[in-house]
Amino acid sequence: MRLRELAVAGLLASALIAGCGGGDGDSDQPAPVDPELKVDAPVTNLTKKDEIQLVKLTETLKAAAADEDAAAVCAAFEKQTFKELFGSQAVCLKNSKIAFEMGQLKDLQIDQIAGTPKQATVTYKSGEPAKLFFVKRDGKWYVGSAQTAAPGGTK
Repeated sequence: MRLRELAVAGLLASALIAGCGGGDGDSDQPAPVDPELKVDAPVTNLTKKDEIQLVKLTETLKAAAADEDAAAVCAAFEKQTFKELFGSQAVCLKNSKIAFEMGQLKDLQIDQIAGTPKQATVTYKSGEPAKLFFVKRDGKWYVGSAQTAAPGGTK
């Protein structure tokens, strides 16, 4: 495996955070999640609906990893982040599979959700990666990068 592939796989793992389509492989619906799930740390400046959507997206990413559904992971990325990290669906699929082999995403358990109505960071108490960045575009949450989740990031 080339060094660049490892670096991109690492970026995939660190960038993941979600507004993802897909699900358990049998449906286009997100994996079911208990909307009453309580997060240990308080949410900052996010609505309850945003919090629930971010929890559901984390569950969808976990299900995609368990099913090794690379297409569902790739669909989770915000358009500009996808373009910058991967450039093509083929590269994203390849790097998602590498991330699955590394055990990424399968055991995520939310510790904290923080952010604004347009961007959020989810920190995990277990699983890899330890943190994911999300951005909201046209009412839907997507995996972003630290740059797109930062104030003034990619629009």
